[in-house]
Parts: sequence; C-alpha cells; structure tokens
Amino acid sequence: LAECAGMDSVVGLVAVASGDDDQEDLAWDVLQALLPNLEPEELLDMLGHSMSEHMANILAGTLISRTGSDLSLYKDAVDGNSVAHALAALRCLGALRTADAIVLVHRAMRWLDPVIRQAVIRIVGRVTFSADTVATLAKGIQDEIQEVRDETILAMDSHGEPALAPTLWNWFEEAGYRQS
Repeated sequence: LAECAGMDSVVGLVAVASGDDDQEDLAWDVLQALLPNLEPEELLDMLGHSMSEHMANILAGTLISRTGSDLSLYKDAVDGNSVAHALAALRCLGALRTADAIVLVHRAMRWLDPVIRQAVIRIVGRVTFSADTVATLAKGIQDEIQEVRDETILAMDSHGEPALAPTLWNWFEEAGYRQS
C-alpha cells in the first residue's frame, strides 16, 4: 500500500475508477487507507482531476475538514493559473458558503477560462445574495460565452432579487431588445 501511495498512483486510481460504481467502491476502499497520509495540497490536486460527482463531494468534504477555516489553499488556487486547481477550490468554497469563502468565489470571475466563470456563476446563484452578487452577475450577463450568460440568467432567476432588475434590463437594451 505504501508503494501505491504516491500522488501519481492515487490520481491514476481515481481517474480509472471514475464513473464505474464497482471500481469507485474499490477505489474508495483504497483511498480511505491513503487519505490520512495525504496533505491538503495533494487532496486539492486530486480533486482537480476527473472523477464522479460522488467521489468529488467526498474528497471535497475531506479537504474541507482538514483545512477548517483556513482558506489560504483555496485563495492560492483561485489566484493561481491551474484551471483544475481553481475548479477544485471553487467546489470547496461553494460547499463552505462562509462570507470569506464567497469573496474568493466572486474573485474567481477574473479567469479567462469560461468553465471557471460558469462555475463561479453557478455557485453565486446558490449562495446568499450580497452586493458582490450584483457585480458578479453583471459580469456574467455581459460574458462573451453563451453558456456563461445562460448560467447567469439561471442564477438571477434563482435569486429573484429586485436589485438585479437594472442589470438585466441594461443587458436587454444592449442586446437590442428595446421596448416598442
């Protein structure tokens, strides 16, 4: 087991097992023995790899329990240049839902990769409404990528906040939808 505990081996195990229920059960049996030996940085790295939603949620929960209220690992990922690490950090930050965690979620809107921006908008649509929500959704509705704009409209709808009406109205006007 110790020989298999290298990060490459663990990541390979998770990738191979992803999406196959029987293999995932086996992978989790192995991971339960290895997880206590993995550092939070290694857990974040593993979380950045492809895996099923179920595996990702368990791994994110493990990482959150290890880091507690220390958001520095997630901050580094959001401010870094690895899309995989940023997505992994966003998964954890979205689960934490603390005010400080959500500030980092909003901050991730700076990414050029639309997958990150779409993830930010999805999280923002599920957390408590704030002044930052308006600014982030305003950026999302102006995004050049249709999937990000679509996610933004869903987020605006889920909040149902009157404070979003001017942002949505401005977008409609700029998009050429004028009242006749």
